[in-house]
Amino acid sequence: MATRIPTGVEQKFWGKVEAADAFDTVVAMGTADALPLLELTITPTKDYIKSRERVGSASLQNEVASSEGGTWSAKAYVKPNGTTVTTAPDIGQLLKAAFGYEDTSGDVSYTCHTSGTEKHEPQSLQLVRTAGPHAYEVISGCWVEQVDIEITRDIPTISFSGGFASLGFAYGGTINGALSSSATSVVVDAAHGARFRAGSYIAFRDSGSIKDGAGVPGAGYKITAVNNTTHTLTITPGIDSGDATVGDDSTIEAFVAPQTLTTNSPVSGVDSGISIGGNSVGFISFKVSYKTGIKGLDQESSTAKVTRLVLGDREVTGEIEAYAIGSADNTLDVMHYFGDVYDGNTVALIGRAGANTTKARMMINVPAARIDVTPLNIPEAEEATVSMSFTARKSSSNGDELSLDFS
Repeated sequence: MATRIPTGVEQKFWGKVEAADAFDTVVAMGTADALPLLELTITPTKDYIKSRERVGSASLQNEVASSEGGTWSAKAYVKPNGTTVTTAPDIGQLLKAAFGYEDTSGDVSYTCHTSGTEKHEPQSLQLVRTAGPHAYEVISGCWVEQVDIEITRDIPTISFSGGFASLGFAYGGTINGALSSSATSVVVDAAHGARFRAGSYIAFRDSGSIKDGAGVPGAGYKITAVNNTTHTLTITPGIDSGDATVGDDSTIEAFVAPQTLTTNSPVSGVDSGISIGGNSVGFISFKVSYKTGIKGLDQESSTAKVTRLVLGDREVTGEIEAYAIGSADNTLDVMHYFGDVYDGNTVALIGRAGANTTKARMMINVPAARIDVTPLNIPEAEEATVSMSFTARKSSSNGDELSLDFS
């Protein structure tokens, strides 16, 4: 196996919502599951509990394995699909898992409720990251805990973060012995077994040819078990007859499916807009943080991993930064909203990422936002700005405090 170091420029990403009855069940990614992310950070954890048995020594004698799982975070540009107003964006699966509902009847809307009924059954995700042939990572049983949206003069972004139940990986190796058709056991060179974990998808490079299930492309081979004692991987399906045999010393590589991604550009921050109380005003930045309330049940003694999700309190907060403009013209008068905060009244906020053009914009709807009391900071010489933080409430239906529309 040639020496290889994964690089950032080689990264590719995929993701999809898991079936309702298939939490933490790894499935193959298809071309349409590709995600155009800026980054995907995976932070696995594995806890060990110190043994407190006393044997006359100050040294730690033993540890007992405990819970495992981890956290993840991802970031993407705001980028409508651009094909039709009813075609979901590439990151639609992430948004669907965060909000619960995806409606493509008139445009593409992400909401926590439909027809006044809010979503109570959290949806889980599966995410994949590759970086060249020797780096494949898959996390399953993922949930979205928080979504952060930011519109500035830079490119508007959406960030996601949450936890996951299981991690699988394939970091490259060499097989020890040829594989015949239908074979499901793959013996690897000594110590190479530790480079693999169940859940990952692999292919074989045999004398320069890729053997990945004999399709065009194939579907790859899924690792279902790893035995580090015998250096054996168990795969499914067995070696496809179309791949004939896989020769001795062939390299095990990450299986990378082709990607189908939107070809249009991300929206521009300088074309964006914001409406407060029905009046469009100038702004410097608009930020929304959505805590979904979704969490994994991680205290069950019968398992080391999260096996189910529940829904807690939802929370939507944000901040508007703008120049401290006071004017008789409502489209300019920011200070009216800055000052009208002491009665606890709510106001409708609509943020637009991108130009006000069909198929090229994302609308952020907060129908009932209470703006916090904040100080006016006047600098020594520069122009004054205001930062108006807010908290979203229910407007008329449960779950309607935040929605996103790609229209």
